[in-house]
Amino acid sequence: MAINLLNAMQVFVRVVETGSFTKAADALQMEVPRVTRAVQSLEAHLNTRLLNRSTRHVSVTEHGKRCLEHCRAVLEHLHTLEDEMIDADASPRGVLRVDLPAILAHHIVIPALPDFLARYPELRVELSTTDRRVDLIKEGLDCIIRTGLLDDIDLVAKPLGASTTIVCAAPSYLAEYGTPLTLADLARHRAVNYRSAQTGRIRRWPLVDDTGTEVMIDMQDAVVVTDANAFLQSALSGLGLVMTSLFATQAHLESGALHEVLAEHRPAPRQIWLLRAPGTPLRKVAAFSDWLAERFLTIPSLQGQGMPGRPDTHGSSSA
Repeated sequence: MAINLLNAMQVFVRVVETGSFTKAADALQMEVPRVTRAVQSLEAHLNTRLLNRSTRHVSVTEHGKRCLEHCRAVLEHLHTLEDEMIDADASPRGVLRVDLPAILAHHIVIPALPDFLARYPELRVELSTTDRRVDLIKEGLDCIIRTGLLDDIDLVAKPLGASTTIVCAAPSYLAEYGTPLTLADLARHRAVNYRSAQTGRIRRWPLVDDTGTEVMIDMQDAVVVTDANAFLQSALSGLGLVMTSLFATQAHLESGALHEVLAEHRPAPRQIWLLRAPGTPLRKVAAFSDWLAERFLTIPSLQGQGMPGRPDTHGSSSA
């Protein structure tokens, strides 16, 4: 009975997360009638209706919302128990599916992946690179990496580090247009802007003024891109000022291919998070997140380097 109840809880959670009995059946590789019976058995056991069904829509009742919270907690503890007790010394295995921003993938993760795979030879990694909001369950992902403020409270979040952001340009651009020395000077400059795949809008520039207040600046642009590699290449080609991550430009700054400007106006570092859905099997995700955190520690610009002469201002929290 206990095993059947746990199975019914898992099925119920997946139906809610996917919003559909059919999609839940696909995700769980079950027949739709079995999914329906599992939810019905949980409702019968609890003697309450958990879902409202129609031909096109599934919604959660008030009792269902409370049940969902408890089911997720139970499944989370179960996965933790399995990871700790079942073959505890075994190496993580299977497929690890991760979505992360392209700039992090290209500059930080992929160059170091040989080390990760050498540590965990029974793991196979599938990487997708997007900046858009993704649904972990519907897209079959184990975890995602995102930066900035979190807007999905249903996910379990682990902080990995914090990214320092700078404004920079190629020497050819600065030779032609001059070097901005104040925020007011930016009105006379042009930028390479980035259009967010998530919002469809051009990203504004958050910079800190002379009073220490963050202000949002709309930059005039000559070029707008939607790809991280095109963004960096546009900067190297002298097409305009860019606001980007220090870790992505470090080598070009050291070589002189790019120069930082307005260093005293850097925005506060942006927190980087690894996110997973509650109830996700922990072992392979934990191995990846621990490895990433270790990797980030070797890169100062991913530890939230602060304003020159000022302490770091970012905070952190635990998952």
